[in-house]
Amino acid sequence: YAVNGGIDTVYASRGCRFNCVFCNAPKFWGQSWIGRPVSSVMEELHDLKRRGISKLHIYDLNISTDLPWFRQLLTAMAESGLDFRWDCEMRTEVLYDGELVDLMLSAGCREAFIGVESLSIDRMPESSKKVDPARFREVLEAARDKGRLVVPGIIIGLPFETEAMIRSNIEHALGLISEQLLYFPQ
Repeated sequence: YAVNGGIDTVYASRGCRFNCVFCNAPKFWGQSWIGRPVSSVMEELHDLKRRGISKLHIYDLNISTDLPWFRQLLTAMAESGLDFRWDCEMRTEVLYDGELVDLMLSAGCREAFIGVESLSIDRMPESSKKVDPARFREVLEAARDKGRLVVPGIIIGLPFETEAMIRSNIEHALGLISEQLLYFPQ
């Protein structure tokens, strides 16, 4: 583990219940999802901490698929005292729940990869995302102000996008990056 610099990966669940237009996961998993028992995940986290791990990538396709399970996991992590710093992949609309974002932060989450897919506000629904364009900027500002880095998954050239939309998408993303509302790891 010392070779990894104190970083490791964890799978807390498998699959995803969603059917995003661009994603290959439904071909592998169907639209099924199964979460490990929270106690099993916590046993693994305790073992990793004993081995000197301090940073995690929770490698689930979408850790927020089942919100009651996700809240239970976050609560267990926050109450464990393990003090991991971790990142994950999740759906964008989770950011609209300020209480859940606070719980993620108290559990050690510092970075979230979210599938935005398109920043063409009028085209977000076509990418099968439940993004509220009117609140999108607001939740990005709240996440940034709480010390959370949001890494967006943006797809350039979705089937419904014109060249003008693609240019607009890129310009919008660059603007959000310059305002430190979106983060792209270097």
